[in-house]
Amino acid sequence: MCYEAVIGGTAKLSAEVCKFKLCPEWVGSQKTMYICWLGGLADLQEVHYFLLMRRLALMRHGKSAWNTAVLTDFSRRLAPRGIRSTLAVGTALENRHWRPDRVLCSDARRAVETAEYLEQLWPGLPVQQAPELYLGSIYHLAQVMSRCSSSLKKVLVIGHSPGLDECVKQLTGKSISLKTADVVILETPLSDWHALARMESGGFRLVDHIVARLET
Repeated sequence: MCYEAVIGGTAKLSAEVCKFKLCPEWVGSQKTMYICWLGGLADLQEVHYFLLMRRLALMRHGKSAWNTAVLTDFSRRLAPRGIRSTLAVGTALENRHWRPDRVLCSDARRAVETAEYLEQLWPGLPVQQAPELYLGSIYHLAQVMSRCSSSLKKVLVIGHSPGLDECVKQLTGKSISLKTADVVILETPLSDWHALARMESGGFRLVDHIVARLET
């Protein structure tokens, strides 16, 4: 038995509902979620907290080609392996029912191509290039992410190492070295993205780490 809860609306919950989890399928728009019946009393505050959760995915660009001396670092394109791993990781995200509301990517060619291949899996995916993400520091990443609209619940950032690694460390306290096409998924109860401008320690929880080489 499931009970429907609509973000911004009223949750249809009986007194028999206690804990909840998302059903694996989306039904209708992305603003509709289903709460699984597990028995007990409803904790409406916990349900509200979950529905307002913001989720951030940090992805390192796919592996690029180094086989030519005429290209600058900025202009390097994805290697065949980078294309395969990008599509594999995109499929892994899709299998987790994780589709971003917005993609922010570095304007370096390898990052742009990573976003373009993800668009093949998610037609109409809103992608915004941000020059600050090209080899940017943790400060630059924070400034870009903090400009996101509060209406966005899921944001995917495609960037570079070591900036992304430093960002994960700062937000979660976890040390992770992202290899090409790897993704980490974080979540936070922040009411909007603007608080990221301060880039304070903690506040995010690491919920998943997708390793590209294990997906291909």
